Order: sequence, then C-alpha cells, then structure tokens
Amino acid sequence: MGDRVVVAWNGSVEAARSVAMSEALLLNSSEVVVVTVAGATVPGPSAKQLVAQMCARNIPARAETIERGEATVGGAFLDYGRTLTRIC
Repeated sequence: MGDRVVVAWNGSVEAARSVAMSEALLLNSSEVVVVTVAGATVPGPSAKQLVAQMCARNIPARAETIERGEATVGGAFLDYGRTLTRIC
C-alpha cells in the first residue's frame, strides 16, 4: 500500500468524522493532500483549517482546490486521483 493519502474534503460533519477516524493512517503517511472542489463545500471548516489541525498533530498535509469542469463532484475527485497515480 502507498503512503500518500488524498482526503476529499467538503467541510461536512461526515467528512470531519471520516478524517478523525483515520488519524492513525494519516499519522503514518508521508503526505496528505486535502482536496476540495471549487464551489462544492458546505458550511464548516475549510481545507486550510483542516491542514492546520493536521500539521499541529505532526501530519504532513497540504491543501489543494480543484475545478469541477464538466464532471460531477465525485468525478472531479476521481479525475484528480488519476493524475497522482495509475489506476488500473
């Protein structure tokens, strides 16, 4: 298994809960990229705020915002993932 983690972030309670439950995995990663789709967030912590919390816990993280384009929000996240590694 790789050691890079991509978090699809929209600021929701559900996303925050998923991140909290994954802390052990995140602590053992070499890089965490918190990705948001422009215009597809809900009221809640921003990706930058999440990254600040991760960095305070010694989790190597950075935030990135991507454009949706013609894709669905989920499709935009998958398209982004395909740019990072080959998906068979």
